[in-house]
Amino acid sequence: RRIAEGSGTAFDPAYVQAFLDLSATPDFREQAERPDQHLATLAPERLEYETLPLSEVREFSRLFSLIIDFRSRFTATHSRGVAHTAERLAELAGFTPAEAARMRVAGMLHDLGKLAVSREILDKPGPPDEREWSVIKSHPGHSRQVLSAMAGLEDVCQWVSSHHERMDGKGYPDGVSGQDIPLGARVVATADVFTAITEDRPYRAGMDEAQTRKTMAGCAGTALDSALVDLLLDNMDELNDIRIAAQREAIEEFDQVYLPETEEACTART
Repeated sequence: RRIAEGSGTAFDPAYVQAFLDLSATPDFREQAERPDQHLATLAPERLEYETLPLSEVREFSRLFSLIIDFRSRFTATHSRGVAHTAERLAELAGFTPAEAARMRVAGMLHDLGKLAVSREILDKPGPPDEREWSVIKSHPGHSRQVLSAMAGLEDVCQWVSSHHERMDGKGYPDGVSGQDIPLGARVVATADVFTAITEDRPYRAGMDEAQTRKTMAGCAGTALDSALVDLLLDNMDELNDIRIAAQREAIEEFDQVYLPETEEACTART
């Protein structure tokens, strides 16, 4: 009903009709309600292989960042902030322009596997229990499953699936440590933490500069790469401006999808 109401305003009517036809098929509800088992199998048939230039891959990843983030009012702009922060941090760290451009793709897709985690878990107001935490920790594996099937995104897959590893080896999914964690994954991890603590969320305001510096410094050498944390803190004003601009653009897109009178839109703007 919500999608049908947006036909001709928020959404292209032709694609709305295609979605309504698909959603009427017998398997649709089961597949939609069990994403952990059907994350990469919703389409009724395999699409033909397509070869896309990097510019189109970046745009495609932006679309998926909306699908990932808009599932939860808590993270409506998160991937956009991570992507733009990670791209600039990669440039500062000496990545080539092409590598930095791919870093933005990794940032857009860094939480792709969370599509396999139910909204009940993602939006739970309190801390997750042991079972729920196990489900959350499975999301990098789901990201790896999807991205490893896409030729040409091998480095992006590696950066995305390893961005929850920690320098002290206490991360997941593989428990690797230090320099064994790909540098690109360490960049995404640094941008992810920075974005998470500085962005406003419905249940709390983002940290100010002093709090951010203290928190990031406290993660250096344990959760995050010390050199990358130092690089971020040395350029924090620039990176924060980039994050804010990217997330402001994303919230405008969020409000185009969620009707103004809905709770989600009102909460997202709080």
